[in-house]
Amino acid sequence: FCLWKNFHMGKIIAVKENFLPNEFNKRLQSLFQSNNLAWYFEPRSLSTKDDGNFMFTHSLFNRKNNFESKWLKLFDPILYFVADIIPFRDCVRMKMNCYPNRGEIYEHAKHTDVLDPITEKPVDGLITCIYNFTTCNGYSIIGDKKIMSKENQIIIFDGDIEHCGATATDVEKRIMLNINLVK
Repeated sequence: FCLWKNFHMGKIIAVKENFLPNEFNKRLQSLFQSNNLAWYFEPRSLSTKDDGNFMFTHSLFNRKNNFESKWLKLFDPILYFVADIIPFRDCVRMKMNCYPNRGEIYEHAKHTDVLDPITEKPVDGLITCIYNFTTCNGYSIIGDKKIMSKENQIIIFDGDIEHCGATATDVEKRIMLNINLVK
């Protein structure tokens, strides 16, 4: 199932359910059930300002810092499935986000993932992907569109659209993968 929708700043390119083959999704899920993946506490959800929210993250890949997690090879095949929906030239970043259940839903601050260091505006020509590992009452807001979190769902949109995530109250934690690509 794919939704195509235009937005004033950019567009949502696709919302696709059952994105990955079930066995691959289960393999990735098993990593979260183990104690092998290290999560790192972030006292705020934005690097540029304090929004009063916290989360846990695991950076899989960051071209800017020339960083690769030992777990990148496990996640790397996701990029082939993304390329089936939209072509891209390069991956800039892959980062896992974990929002723990805090007893009520907290909406994180709207943002774009990659800013030009001089202008502090969104970098042109980027694609952002959010892959959900959790079906829950947490959600993402892309532009003005609220999309509920569903396991094995990917949301692909222009990187200049402001977006945010929200915590969940009906599961222990909400986990998602954030990917930034060059068109």
